[in-house]
Amino acid sequence: MALGELRYIWERGLEQDRLTGAGDRFSENLFWQNIVKNIPSKEPINPLRMRDLLFKKTISTKDISEYSRTIKELYNIMFKQAEKNILVDSSKIPNYLHALIEADVADIYVLHITRDARAVVSSWQNPKFDKGKGAMMSSKGFFSALLESIFINRWIARDFSQHPNYHTLAYEDF
Repeated sequence: MALGELRYIWERGLEQDRLTGAGDRFSENLFWQNIVKNIPSKEPINPLRMRDLLFKKTISTKDISEYSRTIKELYNIMFKQAEKNILVDSSKIPNYLHALIEADVADIYVLHITRDARAVVSSWQNPKFDKGKGAMMSSKGFFSALLESIFINRWIARDFSQHPNYHTLAYEDF
């Protein structure tokens, strides 16, 4: 089952109530609402806290552990709710992947899809319509797009290339 970029559940789902892949609002989607109401956290989930943990410049072991506990609960419920053996999460943030691996909820396969940096820059420079937000997505300048692309790809390769289920695939190959 494809989940999209699950790292956005806190901000785009719980906080902003954007459209889901099914075309309805997060708060109206039966699948996601059943998942959220069944998370057995000791305290209510703070969407802003969860989002902010991922985007800290330096993330501590304590932060990763806190996020991992919540992700583990979320994934366990999603496996039950979806009645599927495979969930595909297309999140692209290395901190999120660290937390997911630490959560140890399933066999994690990392498919690192790389793309020619020129194509990434071209894509990020062209504004696109975001159906979930109902507005145009922000675009990035040449150097910002280039540096972010190189940085994220190198970070992922550095941190995860030794993972037993790490694989790379060039975007241009499919």
